[in-house]
Amino acid sequence: SKKKFPRAIPILSVRHPLDNFLSARRNNWLGKYCGLDKVLDNYCKALVNLQNYMKDIENAEIIRYEDLCIDMENTLTNIFNKIHAAFKIPSINDINNIKVTGQSGRKSENIELRNRLISQIDQNLIDAINNSFYYKEYCKMNKYNPDYKDLPL
Repeated sequence: SKKKFPRAIPILSVRHPLDNFLSARRNNWLGKYCGLDKVLDNYCKALVNLQNYMKDIENAEIIRYEDLCIDMENTLTNIFNKIHAAFKIPSINDINNIKVTGQSGRKSENIELRNRLISQIDQNLIDAINNSFYYKEYCKMNKYNPDYKDLPL
């Protein structure tokens, strides 16, 4: 006989699209999101599509990475209360004891906001930011500051 497990409520963690793009570009991951045309608008379109799918089809709850960095306890408490789940907020030591595998595994032992890599933003990327429909859309969806020179929130 098959056992039926309750359907989990997915939680999608999002990050400012520019910081996300810069990290993916630095790690040569853009092709996985953009295909052959590795530009900001395609990348952000993939992020918008993923978030819409997760929210509308999978009924996922969305949390911003930056909110986790600023106040992990309140961010997790709010999300778990919203989905009516029993929980224990892990300590940083608990989190760091979990070894993540794969290319996108966390390398740092700190969960903190990092400075944006302004040195990696050239005029072509500034033009892409200014002309990207999906960059603006993703920032709007998640209440991010679209200005590349400023803080994400």
